Amino acid sequence: CGGSINLHWAKGSDISDINAKFGAQHTVTGALGLVFAAFFARSVDHVNAAILWTLYASLTIIHILANVWCMRLIAFDSCNTARMNLLLDEFFDWWQLHQGDEDPPLVSLSSPK
Repeated sequence: CGGSINLHWAKGSDISDINAKFGAQHTVTGALGLVFAAFFARSVDHVNAAILWTLYASLTIIHILANVWCMRLIAFDSCNTARMNLLLDEFFDWWQLHQGDEDPPLVSLSSPK
């Protein structure tokens, strides 16, 4: 999905410039994450395990929700294989459910908000 996202951001710009900036940003954030993780690991050495698991679960949920929110902001112009499979599965489920209906309901292809 990374290539599609880079193409999305490169509209009206140079894709090589976007890829270079992405690579530099990835290097810096990876290095900062490694330093932060080392300090974090030393600071939670004497913390209760239940608190650590709660903190881990909370941060994981926040991370997943942030990713979902960010992916909903991006509008792709094309369907990759996985996206096309999701669309076809949804359509065929709808088709089987409403095959005998005289006036079947409309299918919404937009994401729920």
